[in-house]
Amino acid sequence: MLHVVLLILKIIGIIIAVLLGLVILTVAAVLFVPIRYVVKAQYKDGIPVIQAKVTWLFHLLRIKCLFNLEEGLNVRVKIFFFNLKSSKKDSKEEEHIEKKDTKKRRKKKEHSVFDEEEHQFDDEDIIFDKPEESIDIAAMEDMDVHNNQIMDSDIEASGIEINQEDMEDEEHLFETGVFEEDVKEHEKIKPNIFLIIKNKIMDIIQKIIALIQQLKMTKENLKQKTEAFSNMINDPKNREMVSFLWVQVKKLLKILKPKKVEAYIHFGLKDAQTTGKAAMYAASLYGFIGKNITIYPDFEQEIIEGTIYIKGSIQLFPIGIIALKVYRNKQVRKYINKIKN
Repeated sequence: MLHVVLLILKIIGIIIAVLLGLVILTVAAVLFVPIRYVVKAQYKDGIPVIQAKVTWLFHLLRIKCLFNLEEGLNVRVKIFFFNLKSSKKDSKEEEHIEKKDTKKRRKKKEHSVFDEEEHQFDDEDIIFDKPEESIDIAAMEDMDVHNNQIMDSDIEASGIEINQEDMEDEEHLFETGVFEEDVKEHEKIKPNIFLIIKNKIMDIIQKIIALIQQLKMTKENLKQKTEAFSNMINDPKNREMVSFLWVQVKKLLKILKPKKVEAYIHFGLKDAQTTGKAAMYAASLYGFIGKNITIYPDFEQEIIEGTIYIKGSIQLFPIGIIALKVYRNKQVRKYINKIKN
């Protein structure tokens, strides 16, 4: 019995040791195995094309990106031989679904049109299926003519009466002086226009005064901020913190710097003089950008085109060490707490 228990404990210990080993291996792979990347870009005839590839752990994880104006951004992610994500397929599926929806809508519209036509034909059939009635057409025409004559005579009489009443009302209005009151009210409107203009001018003046006060407040705030910034810089502790952060930033840039950069730039501006100045400034930067970058100025035509190739790798372990050093610095932590409070 004891032998069986020891065997079970041994198996459990082996399983735990294997799991711990896998965890340690994954953490070590994430920290020490570099993430490699390659970027290729081309700009010609106003059309940009960008290709990017990211690999990790001996190409077990692969990410490919392609961007152009026609297809947009396409991303493909692979682990071993399995596709995890492909935006190109998703776009095709969406197009297929949209085509299906359009076909269904067309079918529905066609069915609705045919149903309405059938309904109209049914109504007409119902009308024509009614029994015919004997109608005296001549008598109906005489009745219509008689009614039209009566209506015309009534309209003429009413029109005359209305015109006479309108003339009488206008004479009464002139006699009572109602139009004179309207003229006086119209004359009263003129000074109101001057009051409106005056109020608008006063509003504009008040807005200008408020703007000037706001500018004064911003000027005072800027003075306070600059004084606080100068005091912070002049403080010896803050100087130590700034120098420490600058050293860490330089280390980080050294880690992130690509191993290989190749570029070819062919440019020509509107004026030959401006093209020459741009070429002069670019030549002064050759010490920083490297020898593998060629810049070809064109003094005859206005053109911008070129290609670029970038290759490098990023290791997370040194980046983690830099982040840990920054986090453990007391001055940095005090400054972060001041900002939070």
